[in-house]
Amino acid sequence: MTSSNDEDRPRRPLRRKYFVAFFFAVSLPLIADGAIQAVYVHNDQRRLLDARLAAETHSAALQIANFLEGVTEQLGWLTHVPVAASDPEEAKVTAYRVLRQVPAVFGIRLLDGVGIERLSVSRTARDEVGSGTDQSSTEPFRATRDRSVWYGPVSLRRETEPYMQIAVTGNRRSAGVVVADVNLSAVSDAVTPIRIGKTGVAFVADADGHLVAHPDIEQVLKGADPERAARLAGLREALLRDGQAQVVPGLEGNSALMRAELVRGPGWTVFTESPTAEAFAPVRRTVIRSLWLVVAGVVFAFLLAHLLAGRLSTPIRALERAASEIAAGNFLHRVHLRGGDELESLGTRFNAMAADLSDSRDRSERIGRLRRFLSPSVAEIVEHDRDDLLLAPRSAWIAVIFCDLRGFTAFCSTADAAGIMSLLDDYYGAVGQCVARHGATLTQLSGDGVMVILNAPMPCEGDVAEAALAFIRDLRNTMLQRSGQWRTDALDVGFGIGAACGEATVGRVGNTDRHEYTAIGQVVNLSSRLCAEANDGEALLEMASFRRSTDAAEEWRSTSRHLKGFPETVAAYSLV
Repeated sequence: MTSSNDEDRPRRPLRRKYFVAFFFAVSLPLIADGAIQAVYVHNDQRRLLDARLAAETHSAALQIANFLEGVTEQLGWLTHVPVAASDPEEAKVTAYRVLRQVPAVFGIRLLDGVGIERLSVSRTARDEVGSGTDQSSTEPFRATRDRSVWYGPVSLRRETEPYMQIAVTGNRRSAGVVVADVNLSAVSDAVTPIRIGKTGVAFVADADGHLVAHPDIEQVLKGADPERAARLAGLREALLRDGQAQVVPGLEGNSALMRAELVRGPGWTVFTESPTAEAFAPVRRTVIRSLWLVVAGVVFAFLLAHLLAGRLSTPIRALERAASEIAAGNFLHRVHLRGGDELESLGTRFNAMAADLSDSRDRSERIGRLRRFLSPSVAEIVEHDRDDLLLAPRSAWIAVIFCDLRGFTAFCSTADAAGIMSLLDDYYGAVGQCVARHGATLTQLSGDGVMVILNAPMPCEGDVAEAALAFIRDLRNTMLQRSGQWRTDALDVGFGIGAACGEATVGRVGNTDRHEYTAIGQVVNLSSRLCAEANDGEALLEMASFRRSTDAAEEWRSTSRHLKGFPETVAAYSLV
């Protein structure tokens, strides 16, 4: 079972609500500002890095392409020398001139139009003239039959430096083929100086993904790495297709921002990469700074909410206690708040409300007592008569109307308690509505009988008999509707009405705990006897009282009845 303390405890304490409110009020703008700054910094940094990587990649690719074009251009001069001549001195001199002008070339072989080696010069080996070796089945000779320049695969010379073979042929098939061994240190020189930040580098890979040049020569000297080659080949395809920098696994498998560009000629690819940990460090710093601001804002909001909630909780608890006292019925309780602010004004209004509630309770109690025998509108009027003059005993000319049910005793013998009370509630409700509409006074509820008076304690407007006749017609029509519904519901219950006008003593009677407003006199007895004599659905009016009011009413007929307690026959009007 839930205790009363648990029920009174607030579901959302004020301190928590203030904390949540200030948290969102202070933290959300800071979080939003930090997030926006992070996005802008990230986008700006991404654009700057993309531009930087694009420039470095293009520069390295252009430098390597120029180097290779320079080599092939020098080798092209040898294709104009007739290598098949009996005296090869001219070709030899031209070859030495190429070796002097292109330091990267460390060996040259001249093949005639059918693939026979005619001359071989080298920086590291002995020259050979007219060796006559058949080179027609070698890759350099066969490849140049389809294109003028052939670039061979990259190899390691003495396991210390990368090199490749380049073959160049002339415009005529008989001009032969020039095959040169080229040291690729110049390619490494093109990418080694490139630094993007502190750790970003550039490197070159061939079409199969094997490294050609890298700032760390050990990476090249490792030779073929199938796993790395496959990854670089996939990166090459993705980066060249996209055309801009992407965040991908780098050369070492770590996350990096990379860009790629093809080198004209050999089909190599220049890669530039910047590790994301370094590339987006400014973004991280912005996020960390924003988080610190959020933490500071949360601490500030918590302290401010704690201070304000503490200053508000005391007067609010006082108001809560006062509200509990008022709810318990102690309307004399007052709350005393100081501070010159809205809370003090609230306390003043609360005290005024308590005073109004006290007056309203007293007034409601008086009206409640009056409504037991007066219509609500009449009760309101009488309540303003604080001296109770209207309820004091006096003689008055009044109309008395009785109404009771027919067949009610038989109905009660067969019906259950719920059915009896339901019928009485419907019956009393119908009578009460008529009383309220005509400003009458309901003085008695006794079983199935009711007693209503007019012209006391509030006087009627106009003739009393006319007012009573209007009330009786309304009551009879209402009861006809009710009894018809009852019979539809298989309830054999009807009604009868009796009324008379005359002098009577009216006033409030009772003791200190209970009062009732009633009428005493012969007219009351007469009306009661007429009601008892009335048939089901009939209204009987004492003729002397209503003669002037019924002359023009064709629906009323004259009758006479012998009433108990009355020695003479009573003349009456009957409405059936």
